[in-house]
Amino acid sequence: MSSLAPVVGLVWIAAITPGPNNLVVLRAATRSGMRGALPAIAGAIAGGLVLLAVVVAGAGRAFAAEPSLRTGIALAGGAYLAWLGGRMIVNPGASPVDAQDRPSPSSDPSRATAMFTFQFLNPKAWVMILTVTAATPGELLPLAAVFTVVPLVCLSLWAALGAFGVRRLRGTAMARLLDRAFGVALVVIALALALEA
Repeated sequence: MSSLAPVVGLVWIAAITPGPNNLVVLRAATRSGMRGALPAIAGAIAGGLVLLAVVVAGAGRAFAAEPSLRTGIALAGGAYLAWLGGRMIVNPGASPVDAQDRPSPSSDPSRATAMFTFQFLNPKAWVMILTVTAATPGELLPLAAVFTVVPLVCLSLWAALGAFGVRRLRGTAMARLLDRAFGVALVVIALALALEA
């Protein structure tokens, strides 16, 4: 297990630093508390685990053979983030818990299925998983544990940060301002992904 110590550190840094998963979890918790963030957390972790299995099954070799796959994933992930960020900028008050302004289930980014699917468009997730599987071949079960526990802890910390302000912010001008700020952050991340592609 000591050979996994650098992997744990790398996954921790990637999972705790601001990124699309963290922003969506933070927003979900800000809008509807820890309970509201649970579907996003579960979807992100499940998607990461399935992505790990896909990479181990051979996607890593496909990336090495066809670099345009990475570019395609970066552009698709960037487009999704830009769309999500744009929605948050244009409609900052939309909340899954406000019955009068409830987004349709298919457009709520904090749903488990949306976060699960996003992992396959998330270049940060691909790079992380490709890196650690190359560094630790044949370690699928220990890596699955790392990609479960570390993101669970990190995303829970982001959710706790969001939930801390839920009672104070719900329905206020500050909540709308934060939604817009999260939206702008996602658009900036999307642009960065497009430039790197």
